[in-house]
Amino acid sequence: MKKYFFAFSLIACAVSVTLPTQALAVKLYGAGSLRDSLTEVAESFNDKYGIPVETRFGPSGLTREFIEQEFSETGKSADILASADIENPQTLFEEALSEPVVNFTSNLTPRSFPSSVGD
Repeated sequence: MKKYFFAFSLIACAVSVTLPTQALAVKLYGAGSLRDSLTEVAESFNDKYGIPVETRFGPSGLTREFIEQEFSETGKSADILASADIENPQTLFEEALSEPVVNFTSNLTPRSFPSSVGD
């Protein structure tokens, strides 16, 4: 189920990106913690649509710095940034280097406590 949710999210993000008529590739940058799931999604996207996905994974802060540098040198960068936090993408938006930040998923950690807690 998670695989399909991520696939849908990636496709939704890719559709919102303006691609040239002959797209060479989609550039997907992501947090290192998302490497396994996003690599699987990227491969599925490539298989289904025939559009290669170039990936780059690492810490969100370093990825933001890489995007800033890449933009200053070439005027372009990632099509999609999947960050583990909201601050780094928001910084890119505030610097006019991205579209508004969209939260495409959340991570809730379920917790349980023994019945003796609070007694």
